[in-house]
Amino acid sequence: MGVSEDNVDVFTILHSPHITDPRQLDVRFSAHGSPYYSPEKLNAAISAHSEELSKELDVEIVMINIDECLEEKKFCEKDCTNFLNKSNVPSPVYTNTTTFVGVKAVIDPFCMCTYTPPTVCRNGGTPSEDGGCNCLEHYEGPHCELVSIGFTGEGWALYNPFESCEESHLSMEIQPSKDSSEGLVFYLGPTAKPSSGLYVQDYMSLEIQNGFPLLLVDFGTGTARIFQDAIKLDDGQVHRIDVIWSKTSIELQVDNCKLPNCLSLTTPVGNNSFLNVNGPLQLGGAYANFVYLQQFYNWTYKPTQVGFSGCVKNLTYNGKLYDLGNPGFHKKVVACSSSLQEAYTLGVDMSFLIAILICLAVLLILLLAVVVHRRKTDDMYKDHDDIRETIINYEDEGGGEGDMNAYDLNVLRLIYEDPVQDKHQKEQLKPRANDEVPNISGFLDDKKQAVDNDPESTPFDDVRHYAYEGGDGNSTGSLSSLASGTDDGDLNFDYLSNFGPRFRKLADMYGEDPSEDEDDTYQNTASESWC
Repeated sequence: MGVSEDNVDVFTILHSPHITDPRQLDVRFSAHGSPYYSPEKLNAAISAHSEELSKELDVEIVMINIDECLEEKKFCEKDCTNFLNKSNVPSPVYTNTTTFVGVKAVIDPFCMCTYTPPTVCRNGGTPSEDGGCNCLEHYEGPHCELVSIGFTGEGWALYNPFESCEESHLSMEIQPSKDSSEGLVFYLGPTAKPSSGLYVQDYMSLEIQNGFPLLLVDFGTGTARIFQDAIKLDDGQVHRIDVIWSKTSIELQVDNCKLPNCLSLTTPVGNNSFLNVNGPLQLGGAYANFVYLQQFYNWTYKPTQVGFSGCVKNLTYNGKLYDLGNPGFHKKVVACSSSLQEAYTLGVDMSFLIAILICLAVLLILLLAVVVHRRKTDDMYKDHDDIRETIINYEDEGGGEGDMNAYDLNVLRLIYEDPVQDKHQKEQLKPRANDEVPNISGFLDDKKQAVDNDPESTPFDDVRHYAYEGGDGNSTGSLSSLASGTDDGDLNFDYLSNFGPRFRKLADMYGEDPSEDEDDTYQNTASESWC
């Protein structure tokens, strides 16, 4: 089982009051991996290695799974049921060197064979208002039991054994695989060779032989064989099997048929009246070796070792419905139909937990891979800043507002058409006569118009800031030099009076004194403005 000694706990060592031999002790223990192992699994492991344990410990294992009803009519004349009596008082064991304090737990025989329905809802079910259970999907039992289990011919499942009742009724539904004419449906009996102090050979088995059901029953004094050849079972259909036995008769029914050709009835062999078994109910096959066991037991017939292939449903013993979906121990079991997912199968062991952890790890790796891939994809297709000439697509809010000088005028669209060259302008461009006074007003107007129509000039809303007046020590660069210069004597500004009233101030400042006629003329034009 691969369990360390630290995970094995022995909690009861005592002498049962029902045993007369003081050398016999009841030992109770548990073993756990994750979680604790079921009694069926532990008993199966001990049964498979009973001889090795006996030699190693130098003891004799009388009984695996303590059963006070195993010996017929020892405590009860009719029905007999085991009851575990647990006490709050501890059970100490004193030796010369050590002291052991354990739990006082004793199996008491209870001379009654009654079934008490469970009071809880299993497998995640919840109680309903009418006293029943609201069950999850596929859990069809009245208390949310999983009522079906499937086999492939190579596995088995272990459950609690039957009680020793005077009258018993076992019913089930089986659906063998089509053309599956051989296979052991169930076995209930010993799994190890008998001890020297206790010999019980009782067993019961149901198998399919040549497509028909075969029932073997041994009450301890001989094996009864019941074969029914009226209804074939390997047709792929569901068939109901009923086995009814008492101390005087054993009956096998198929599909509730009461006719003589499909109803098999016989009597037990020998004087024994009850089926007293201690081993687990092995369904779908058996882990026990029947060829080996037949050497130690007086069996007239032995069960087949071939496993069952098909489905078993609604296994009921004396009104008790077995929860087939939760066996104590199992090997290679499957769901009955493809609609039942493997998530509902049958217990949790270490391999199942490892598979779950591996799946979770794979899912986590895939999730991380998807996240990394998406990030790389986003970076690959992310729009970069588009720089074409001087047109920049900025992602930041406000970006580009300060780009005042980096633009390229070649990419701007002209908003003005080329100025129309007036033919008269060319005609007006004639050399000036020596005595002709220059028309400075027209000259300035032409320059102003040329500048206004020049498409290569700076924008109209271009603001220029100057921090000083003039520059480089040149007096001509400042307007204040007009009044402070020393070279005005070399200049002749008499012609300024001919520029018109707009240049009157300059003429008064630098020209000759105006005549009286000119004063009259200027007074008449006082309504004109100058700049």
